[in-house]
Amino acid sequence: MNALRRHSSILYRFMAERVTGIALTPVPAVLLVLISLTGLAVLSFACKPVTPVSTPTGPIHVRDDTITPSPTNTATPTVTPTPTPTLLPPVILEEPKDGDCLPCRSDVVLRWNSSHDLGEKESYQVRVKGQDLTYCKENHLLLDDLSPGVYDWDAAIVRSVEKDTYEQVSKKSNCSSFTVLSFPIVDSVSPTSTVRGVSVPVTITGENFLPSVVVTIGMPLEVILVNSTTLTATVPETLMAGEYPVVVSGVISTEVPSVFFTVNEPRQENGNSSHGGGSPWNPATPVPPAPPDYDPNTACVVNPCAPAPQLIEPEDVAQIRLNSGFDLKWTWNYCLPPEWKFAIRISDPNIALPHSRQYIDDHNLVKCQNGKAEGTFHVSEEFTEDLGVRCWNIAVVRSGGEGWERLSDYSEIRSFNVFDPSSGHNPIP
Repeated sequence: MNALRRHSSILYRFMAERVTGIALTPVPAVLLVLISLTGLAVLSFACKPVTPVSTPTGPIHVRDDTITPSPTNTATPTVTPTPTPTLLPPVILEEPKDGDCLPCRSDVVLRWNSSHDLGEKESYQVRVKGQDLTYCKENHLLLDDLSPGVYDWDAAIVRSVEKDTYEQVSKKSNCSSFTVLSFPIVDSVSPTSTVRGVSVPVTITGENFLPSVVVTIGMPLEVILVNSTTLTATVPETLMAGEYPVVVSGVISTEVPSVFFTVNEPRQENGNSSHGGGSPWNPATPVPPAPPDYDPNTACVVNPCAPAPQLIEPEDVAQIRLNSGFDLKWTWNYCLPPEWKFAIRISDPNIALPHSRQYIDDHNLVKCQNGKAEGTFHVSEEFTEDLGVRCWNIAVVRSGGEGWERLSDYSEIRSFNVFDPSSGHNPIP
């Protein structure tokens, strides 16, 4: 304690003389105590060993005395990302079934199903051959006049987000495909004839036959489909004598006939038949009167029939514009005797023989050159007012007392197709 007082006294005198320049004066004891304590603190600090401080090599970080704000009122809230919307289940394609084969030019109806009820801005998107075909509210779509080929298609539900812009809201359906076949074609029929009153089974060969096929030989026949190239049927005994085209058709499409089946009259006692038997036709032979109940569609009034005329133009399956006229031309190996005429018949191909008749013997239209007749007939616009296929053929006839009498076999049957070029549809090939 004495040492403390001594050191404090020395310090006081040092401070008074050096710092304040004040002369020594008596100092109260309390002040001496405070000064002594201050001196001890200074001495204590001065007596501690000084640790050398190395110079920092990196940047000096200034202490940030900013107070962190309370998270309850200033912290930025965490943003939860918007989840990707889940797509609806895919649309289920119902028909045609995958792999179906359909007849040419038949109407094809695409049908599908979905468990989702469409919203106000939602619709079905149908794609055919990878192209957007339509957006519709119904679950079906009609396709008509399809060309032969393979068609793949799918469907999905979409939502309109702005004009002509859609977003997909369902998974796409599985892709399905169907095939449109070409027209059925008849190559041959076997046998090629029978006798009136005798039924006979026939085999028809060709291409593109389907289960829905219809065969007509004078009348529709019951058919057995062997495969896509072979059919069998039975010509009934009730079919009248005559020559009938073998027509094989699908639901709508019809192949123009090029193969014929003949029903002959039974042979007479003199060995002649009314068609195809006995002596060849003689143009100088007088024409006998028609028997009772005579039907010119099934038999000639002469025995045998005269040869058929030969068609020149237009070619089979000619393309004719809507509401336009054109000329039919033909020849016959004989000049027309007096009162004989050419009967021109035009009709729908589903009819066994064309039924619209025009009788021509005008010398301006029928000329005799080198012992042969050459005929021309102008088909007026009335025959081309409707789209579609028409058939035509020609026979030699004579006007009878109550009708007309056929004198020759029918020519081959040809067709022409009436199409509208402004519709954008290609004519039938």
